[in-house]
Amino acid sequence: MNKSTNYLKLTLIVTLLFLSLISCNNAPITFTITYNANGGTGAVPTQEIVTEGQRVTIKDKTDTLKKEALIFSGWNTKEDGTGTTYSANSTYTATANLTLYARWLTSKVLTKDEISKTGFTQSGEFIWGDEIYTSIAEYAFENYAQELVSIVIPNTITSIEDWAFGDCPKVTSIILPSSVTSIKKSAFSGCAALTTIELPSSISEISDSLFSSCALLESITIPSSVKSIGIDAFENCEKLKNVT
Repeated sequence: MNKSTNYLKLTLIVTLLFLSLISCNNAPITFTITYNANGGTGAVPTQEIVTEGQRVTIKDKTDTLKKEALIFSGWNTKEDGTGTTYSANSTYTATANLTLYARWLTSKVLTKDEISKTGFTQSGEFIWGDEIYTSIAEYAFENYAQELVSIVIPNTITSIEDWAFGDCPKVTSIILPSSVTSIKKSAFSGCAALTTIELPSSISEISDSLFSSCALLESITIPSSVKSIGIDAFENCEKLKNVT
């Protein structure tokens, strides 16, 4: 009787061990994705635990993450930036643990000289190139007024200076990101072909003569963040009918 009972116990133990091994073998393989400030200050995105083969969306930096005098430009698999670069909201298929280091680049002002190094597409869209800019200088497009038709301003730009796009008669499209907090006087003055523009909610004022002589401007969205509108901001905008 005892032998029989012991045999059954042994059989049960072996079976449980076997089932446990099968369960372990079927358990998903997991990896971690870790974000490193790489010399910056402030919080980094929280670490993620993901399963093998999972497609992961790379996180953007937090609002507090920064590094003095430098601009955040995505993540890299190596501290010195020589590894694989991932931009925010790009995807990664998990095959191993991954540590992503903040990529910090020196900021620059887009000037006339800088523009000559980049250029335009055949359709007139401005080409930004590989540099990271934080500001567009005054009269930046003065020498290229006839070339510019459209421009998508990247989210590293925080300020647009006086007459930056002044008297660019062919420009029809200017897309402004939420990173822009300051647009100085006459920045778009004389953009005669511009028909509509949406201002970001990050600005607090519309400067003097900002859109003066934008003859074809028909509509504009002014965010609630705007507290003041400067003198002659819409002077000679004869077709302006829709202001929201």
